[in-house]
Amino acid sequence: MVLGAIFNITVQPLNEREKVELTKLRSSEILNTKEAIKEEVQRSKPSITGDVNIPLINWGGITLVEVRINESQPYLFELDTGANYTIVSPDVAIKEGVLVISDEMKGGYWGRSFYLGKVRQLKIGDARVVNEVVGIINAKVSVKLLGLIPIFSYKGSLGLNSLKHFLITIDYPNNRLILQPKDSKVPNMGVALVPFELKENLILIDTYVNGQGPFKFLFDTGATGATIPVEQDIARQLGFLKGGPRTKPAKLSSLGVHKDAFVFPIAKLEFGGFVFENLTGIAATEGERAPYDGVIGKALLEEFKVTIDFDKQVLYIEKLKRR
Repeated sequence: MVLGAIFNITVQPLNEREKVELTKLRSSEILNTKEAIKEEVQRSKPSITGDVNIPLINWGGITLVEVRINESQPYLFELDTGANYTIVSPDVAIKEGVLVISDEMKGGYWGRSFYLGKVRQLKIGDARVVNEVVGIINAKVSVKLLGLIPIFSYKGSLGLNSLKHFLITIDYPNNRLILQPKDSKVPNMGVALVPFELKENLILIDTYVNGQGPFKFLFDTGATGATIPVEQDIARQLGFLKGGPRTKPAKLSSLGVHKDAFVFPIAKLEFGGFVFENLTGIAATEGERAPYDGVIGKALLEEFKVTIDFDKQVLYIEKLKRR
């Protein structure tokens, strides 16, 4: 999530009351192994009849969609294919009685620790997933005008573990999210078929930068910045070093974490037969390396209609005119 200069993202720890309330939601059966967590994830089941067509809301460059947790009223969640789990905020978890099924885990969303939780049902329009596993971030996230006036409270992100129960279409020009049963047919006339790799529950696509590659770039609808994030070793391979020619120092802000970085020119970026020119790359010079080489974010996708077929591991991409 990246916003304009007059908006500031704030990440705050939970207060003592909120910590106590989360503790009350702790299950008597805590999952402590990867195998147990995997088994629990596999217990979730989708339910959908026909096509489900849902409006997308664009707020400050962020794409939002209505999601219901258990029997709740709709919450606005960020549509985020770069999140391997659907994420809920602690206030939503507390209000909707999300069962906590893990101990505190490190390396979570927004740079904070998190818990795994379980919801009885997660609804997206008329589609639903029962017994879904979600992440509960151990922090409160909000957006403030000029760092002072709260204008948006983060409630969650609709992530890949929930989305991959369906055949999904993200139609950016028409601001629609379409969910279909996974065995639905996809019209492939006039569209590009782009194979992808599903690694650690993330979508990776072959991408070429300045004529080099292929590199594995993350397909991330939650990345909203105009610059193209690239891992430092890939930037080095492209001939760009911190403090070197044609680079400038910068800050890379992602998930509430700010890292020293540098920007550099990308003359040409290609994926799936689509070519983008005269872009700006950004590479962090601190922190752990990501499990991918770079990021294809919303800034490159806004003129496209993208269908994601998780069974065939193919993206169907069609360029449309924005209305």
